[in-house]
Amino acid sequence: MNAQQLSLRLVLLFSLILALTAGSAKSASPSSPAAAIAVIRQDCSSHPGPEPCYTSLAAWEADFGGINFGTAPPGDLVAADLIAIARIEGAWTLPDTAPLDLSGWTTDAAHYIRIYTAPEARHSGTPGSGYRLQTSGNGPLYSTVAYFRLEGLEISGDTSEHLIYLSPNTPEGVGEIHFSHNLIHGNGVNTASGLMSYSLGGTLFAWNNVIYAVGEPGYTAGIQTGGGTAYLYNNTIAGITSGFAIRSGGVVVAKNNLTDAPGTDFYGSFYPGSDFNASSDDSAPGFHSRREQAYTFTNPAGGDYHLSAADAGARNYGLDLSHAAQMPIFDDLDGATRLGGWDIGADEAE
Repeated sequence: MNAQQLSLRLVLLFSLILALTAGSAKSASPSSPAAAIAVIRQDCSSHPGPEPCYTSLAAWEADFGGINFGTAPPGDLVAADLIAIARIEGAWTLPDTAPLDLSGWTTDAAHYIRIYTAPEARHSGTPGSGYRLQTSGNGPLYSTVAYFRLEGLEISGDTSEHLIYLSPNTPEGVGEIHFSHNLIHGNGVNTASGLMSYSLGGTLFAWNNVIYAVGEPGYTAGIQTGGGTAYLYNNTIAGITSGFAIRSGGVVVAKNNLTDAPGTDFYGSFYPGSDFNASSDDSAPGFHSRREQAYTFTNPAGGDYHLSAADAGARNYGLDLSHAAQMPIFDDLDGATRLGGWDIGADEAE
């Protein structure tokens, strides 16, 4: 091979490398939105930063998370290419008593709001053990946000309103809301529904939640949906004052839910595939579901709905959902990994 041939081959090789590099650059996925993180603490005086700090979720929301939206409209996470995160952290000895009204935000599937508790602020599955959003008169949480995630909060209210009221008013297929590992309870007298998904046209995912002391005569329920699609997995809905445990509207897939209500536990139509539930009456949908069951909890009078190791109604009767196509889950209310035979409900008994 002479020098001219070698030079030609080197030119061709270099051209090929450039072409491959350009092709790789064109096919590369766009960068993920940045996370705009703020912290919620009972006392911000010792917070070192650099994140903005608030002493209530309501204050965080009113300030749009302290986010600099630049030329984008305030609250427009899509235009700003951001995810808004409220991280609740530190020790909490007092409740957060200001109702949270999530409104005025623009979100989509990639640009959403996430509110969650850090380990030291998370409840232990019993009331008063961590951060708690606790209101009197008004319901604790009202939201018109279409893309929203809430994890690990205690939410309670001495109120006749719904504790969590979702009203994003989205068309069919628009919106995605996640609720998991929450402890939700009312006043045990006249609180309406625990979780009301009123006008979400998209999808609600709710798993590993405990809901109790809610319900009033008529239409209310522990979880109530008005449309869209809902995947309800491994929730414990018990100690209901009046009404239903789960009242379905739209497409509802229910798996591994433990229910005990004065009215019908599972009211309405449930989509094929709903199974491995347990009810105190004969309404649990699914071939493998358990009906007419009684449960043994640790201390229901004290709001502790952990499943007792002596339980014979729900323990070891659930379905392993770690490979569920729509919503795989791996842990329980307390974050403990589910192993062996899965329990029905939010808690995996020790």
